[in-house]
Amino acid sequence: MRIECHSVVGFLNNLKNFEDGTIFRNRIYVEKTEIIESGNQRTAVYKKDIMLYISALMVFNDDRGEALLECGLFCGIDDLTSGGELEGSSKRENYIQAVDDFCSECTFEWDGKVSHPKICEGVLRP
Repeated sequence: MRIECHSVVGFLNNLKNFEDGTIFRNRIYVEKTEIIESGNQRTAVYKKDIMLYISALMVFNDDRGEALLECGLFCGIDDLTSGGELEGSSKRENYIQAVDDFCSECTFEWDGKVSHPKICEGVLRP
């Protein structure tokens, strides 16, 4: 099963309300992506689209198996010209901080141990 969220709040609410299972390896995966909007790699880059992908594999205690919980977000645009703002990167870091705050507040059991989830950079593939 796959659960797709459209906000970090929705992603975290799914984890907060998940009482009949655990998170695989007690990990939440985060991938940061930047796509050049104007300019190019060889010369100057002027603007970049900033994106974030968050995922976790929810493992149910009963015979329902697993569910991939995921959230992909467009965070904004970084303007790299002089005087430009890094709006997208700033918003992305705020989202990651919200996930980190959640990790420090909750615990899940994995492999017989109860601990706080950890954030890992990369992508969890089904």
